[in-house]
Amino acid sequence: MSERSIASLPWAGILVAATFIAGSVLTPTVLDRLRPAENERVPLADGFELDVDARLWEDPFVAMRRSESERVEGCRKLDDEESKESPSCSASLLTQRRSPELLIKNLNEKGKGEHAETLVIAALVPGNPFVGAQEYRRRTRYAMVSGLQSMGYLPDDPEKLGILSFDYSLGAAKGRQRLDVPYEVFSERPQLRGDQAPRPGNGKSWTRMALLWIDEAALAVPKLDQFARVVRLLLGAPNAEFQPQLVVIGPSSSDALRRALADLTHASERTLEDEVKDGYRYLLDAELLSAAATAPNKRVEGAQWSTP
Repeated sequence: MSERSIASLPWAGILVAATFIAGSVLTPTVLDRLRPAENERVPLADGFELDVDARLWEDPFVAMRRSESERVEGCRKLDDEESKESPSCSASLLTQRRSPELLIKNLNEKGKGEHAETLVIAALVPGNPFVGAQEYRRRTRYAMVSGLQSMGYLPDDPEKLGILSFDYSLGAAKGRQRLDVPYEVFSERPQLRGDQAPRPGNGKSWTRMALLWIDEAALAVPKLDQFARVVRLLLGAPNAEFQPQLVVIGPSSSDALRRALADLTHASERTLEDEVKDGYRYLLDAELLSAAATAPNKRVEGAQWSTP
């Protein structure tokens, strides 16, 4: 071979190819995988009716209202027969899918039937469409999700919310007072290689937890009575063998706290339905946390309700 032909060879390309082969074939190296295996990730929600598209830090009420508007518009395009068979349009099927009892049942099944490992967080927030209320809800959700993540809990589906529908009217008004509540489900995150242990909490651990966003403004007066009824409809009869633990985040303002204390102070003067009494029993055992509401100590200490 002549010197000219040798000099014309693509030496740069040959060196690049040789380096690649030497690194990938001649000296194989086991690298740590960056993506966890499928069985190490938190699985998507199984059995929960999470059908509302929502970004992780989005206002849950804005997402719910947008989804409901799209659902109603889609149902209008269907004829009567199709509407009756559609899970999203049939009133009976929709009520069944959004049943609070179904949520608790699924939470308990995922917790292996042990309600002690199930936590329900009821976050009381203003549901008004005002800009300030929307910002408050976004900030509250950011704080809640971040706090749960620091404790080792992740949303089952970070892009979906569910809706619960409560019928908390009585007698002839049955079915006329409904409260739609967006919610999300969290699970204990599996420990991955290289992860630091989550921050220690109060010594308790839950397999599953549900975070409910309850509109304070939508509750009828007296609001604390109506909230107690919603809690009873969610958790069922208080004499059940197992019950999930309840944590209430709220009220969202000092005015809301003062109204709740006034409702509690005068509760003995009203004739309370059994559902409301059961709800108050749940609230007596619940943890109430609020960073945005204050009231005088005398007002708090003077607000008492005793179980009959």
